[in-house]
Amino acid sequence: MSYSKTRLSWDFYRTAESYFFDFLEYVPLVKAHESVVSPKLLTLIFQIGSYVDTTFKHMAQNIKLSTDPNVQSILTKLTESHKDYVTIADCRRAFEPIYQLSKREVIVKSQSFFFPTSTRPPFREVLYTTLVPFSEFAKNNRPNWWKTYTELKHYSIERIEDATMKNTLEALAGLFILNVIDEQNWPELAWDVVEGTLYNNQIFEPKYASTKLFRFEWKEKVQTEWPQTDETMNV
Repeated sequence: MSYSKTRLSWDFYRTAESYFFDFLEYVPLVKAHESVVSPKLLTLIFQIGSYVDTTFKHMAQNIKLSTDPNVQSILTKLTESHKDYVTIADCRRAFEPIYQLSKREVIVKSQSFFFPTSTRPPFREVLYTTLVPFSEFAKNNRPNWWKTYTELKHYSIERIEDATMKNTLEALAGLFILNVIDEQNWPELAWDVVEGTLYNNQIFEPKYASTKLFRFEWKEKVQTEWPQTDETMNV
């Protein structure tokens, strides 16, 4: 049985988010805990970083981007992997102009359900914020969470103090935004994840994407042709 690359990419994300929620059962997501360090978070950062790398490569497979020279450069490296490899700088050059990743905000949903109403500060602080996981792309830099991932790969023991909840959350937000911003994924993810409007079973306009942890809202009008399938014919 064949397995959709889009579905696999999203399953990577869902697995990572699930593992993060497992950790939150013991260390709730509040500002006071953002510097908490754990070997479990170290492992999760490894997984997320690897998934981000894989997801960027999946994004390059979008046939609509095949004429873009920077995307073509990534595809060339993928077919000649013995000569070179894809870097985060390659991905920034390819996808920042197309998706404006440096401006994309991810809303972190309130985690107040972790706490009883009688809980006193700091646990009753407002737990609703936004993250811009690729903001450093605007400065032609690597995201800080990506630097953390690459440094931890080589110096796990020496840099264990960087395996924090904050870095893990930002990395996970980056993986989330890559999955939902790529129009290749919309037929697979709608309507459970990406909500929008399908016009005449042909043109799809996304509005927002949401999971248990994150929410992303399109601030501009985006439309794409929707693949014609038996399912969409009945919408």
